[in-house]
Amino acid sequence: MLADRLTSHRALSLVVDLGVGLSATAFICSTETYHELPGALALVLSLLLVPRERDKGVADELLLAVLLTIMCWLGIKYAPLALL
Repeated sequence: MLADRLTSHRALSLVVDLGVGLSATAFICSTETYHELPGALALVLSLLLVPRERDKGVADELLLAVLLTIMCWLGIKYAPLALL
């Protein structure tokens, strides 16, 4: 409405208003991080590490502990998966 009053171009002001209104959501959500991809990566790496046939060394056990900690740190929904 304000753009229409200032410019007297109704169609152009409507297009600009819609552009600003629709891009605000994408701009605000662009700073959010989604934990699903790193959580899934930690889950897959830990599942690949567990069933190894060779003797696990200290490095493998530390890596597994770090991966399980990362899964719980990324979200509580990964805690049941870490218990498996």
